Amino acid sequence: MTALRILVSILLLLLGRQLFWLFVGGTGFVLTMELVTRLTLAWPAWLTLFVAIVAGIIGALLAILFQEIAVGVAGFVTGGYVVFNFLDLIGLQIPVLTWILVIIGAIVGIVLAISLFDWALILLSSSSGATLLVRSLNVEPPLTYIIFGGALILGIIIQASMMRSRKLYREQESQASS
Repeated sequence: MTALRILVSILLLLLGRQLFWLFVGGTGFVLTMELVTRLTLAWPAWLTLFVAIVAGIIGALLAILFQEIAVGVAGFVTGGYVVFNFLDLIGLQIPVLTWILVIIGAIVGIVLAISLFDWALILLSSSSGATLLVRSLNVEPPLTYIIFGGALILGIIIQASMMRSRKLYREQESQASS
């Protein structure tokens, strides 16, 4: 399962904006995997994986059919997920404060997702991919922070350059056809 989580994290880091349905499906997969693992310790690993894959597929299909709603929901879930895991990584163990910050992160995630669609997808998918990568590698601080920061920056740079290249290509095409 670790290899699959690492693969999903890399895909989110590199292609989250381009394949936003992958971002939404990947978020559904990761969130379901975490929730099932934490809430149902008695389930076999194959059942956890199956449920997470089904949730990811449903999320991806909903993203294709209801793009704006799916991106808003993914922004909400990802914003909360990233804040929750970041607080866990730094060792903040104050339940009420944790949930307040998670809700704030979720609200910021949905606002970003709706108002800055492309950049929100880049930031949220890179954050989600970096978080999942660090969780999958199971490393200790300070290496955790270094890997998270490096993966986050790398994901943002790669996705932003791909977005810019695509926009330049469209501009050149439209000028050539004029």
